[in-house]
Amino acid sequence: MRTRLLLIAACLLTAGVLAAGLLAGCTLPQTQASYDKQTIKIEFPDGGTKTVSIAALRKLPQHHLSASYLRSTGKRESYQMDGPELKDVLASVGANLDDYAQVSVGGSDGYYTLLSRDIIAETKPDQLLVAVKVNGKAKLDKAVAPAWLTVQGQRGPYWVKMVNQITLYKDEQKKDITTVWVFSNLTQNIKPISYPYFGEKDEAINLQDVWPLLDSVNWKSFFTMKSSDGYLRNESLRAVMKDYYLKTTGKDAPINVAPTIDPAFGVKNIAWCSTDADAMIFPSQMAKLLGTTGVGGDYQGVALDKILKEVGVTDIASKKFVLEDVSGASATVSGSDLSKIWLVTTGATSVVKFDWSFGVVPQIPNLLDIREVK
Repeated sequence: MRTRLLLIAACLLTAGVLAAGLLAGCTLPQTQASYDKQTIKIEFPDGGTKTVSIAALRKLPQHHLSASYLRSTGKRESYQMDGPELKDVLASVGANLDDYAQVSVGGSDGYYTLLSRDIIAETKPDQLLVAVKVNGKAKLDKAVAPAWLTVQGQRGPYWVKMVNQITLYKDEQKKDITTVWVFSNLTQNIKPISYPYFGEKDEAINLQDVWPLLDSVNWKSFFTMKSSDGYLRNESLRAVMKDYYLKTTGKDAPINVAPTIDPAFGVKNIAWCSTDADAMIFPSQMAKLLGTTGVGGDYQGVALDKILKEVGVTDIASKKFVLEDVSGASATVSGSDLSKIWLVTTGATSVVKFDWSFGVVPQIPNLLDIREVK
């Protein structure tokens, strides 16, 4: 009898605690079962979607990986990761990873990465994981849950936390670059904002203000950035439509920054970036990426054909281009002559220098853009 009374009292006490917690607006601890009900949406090229739960991911073959990635600060982060291969996750909903040209993975915080065929090919299948266990924890911390894309061998920006969506692309998103802009001159009339970065506040340009200045923007394409050390990253153009900035002064500039980007995950020292038809260059960083040539006197420059080829302009030698100065002056040149024309950075200006064989040449003291003649 005494035992029964104790059990009844314990039950009443537990019920009272639960009721008090509910009345106080407290959230009860999430159980493993409810945690595992979280889902990831997989979107197919035809617009169809399927979902896969975390519980289902745990039933797929699991792989353990002593994983690490390099932050843009140079610091290496290391973790013990467990989860299924990305190809097995897709196979569970009837998709073959090899059938798709690109795969994007997004998090609930708005962060996104695009995996090209090259990135996928460079990564061993058992190192391209959708990790559902990190450092032995099956319930991931809020800043990571419910899954973490693990791309061993690639830098931190390719690793996506809080994975909630995977999008499959049948065809690679093609670009046709026809205009190359000097970013500082293109944006000279845009008022920069003050952006916090590792305790400092630097100038940054909101890309939302840049899009109207370009010739065209195809929102189904992607935004590409490449640093002066050769690191290249693609973003969905829709992901950078607004509240996405290029910090142009201070540490690591130019670098992409946004509320959804860990500051250590940015592409620092950007040499160039592009949409589907327009590329924007940062001449001093481009010189570091491509190297310079002596062009007379103490000047060092980068040949224009190398710049155009680097950002993706094709069939350069068979085309004509207009070089436009910020003053409105211009010069029309053959693409085959661009190897004898150099871009020289002198302070805040980007001067075009012509080979002596051109004789009397137009003055382009501060280049605005290089535009293909249609």
